[in-house]
Amino acid sequence: MPALLPLIPSEPFYSFTTTLAEVEYLIDVRWNTRESAWYFDISTADGEMLRAGNRFLINSFAPNRSAHADMPAGVFVTQDSSGEEVEAAFGDLGVRVVCYFYTYAEWAAAIA
Repeated sequence: MPALLPLIPSEPFYSFTTTLAEVEYLIDVRWNTRESAWYFDISTADGEMLRAGNRFLINSFAPNRSAHADMPAGVFVTQDSSGEEVEAAFGDLGVRVVCYFYTYAEWAAAIA
């Protein structure tokens, strides 16, 4: 079962830890006012940056394109739960717009 990221609506910058593919990670989430867009960075639990500047985009998936061996093996998938396919505004992330992490096996089963 994919992991639902515990996103907080209307909070411009926050961090949380979560378990992805059986490993704990630190996720930093931030609102970019200039672009009116949400971004996230992923680090190891002890704070070593693995990949920065991932944008939450509806119906897109962010595969592990990092050469870092500690990056979680899987993909992040952002979805509009309303079905309207509209990008997340400031108050939408974690409410209307959600993000799941799928292991590669879960992702292969989901798209099959």
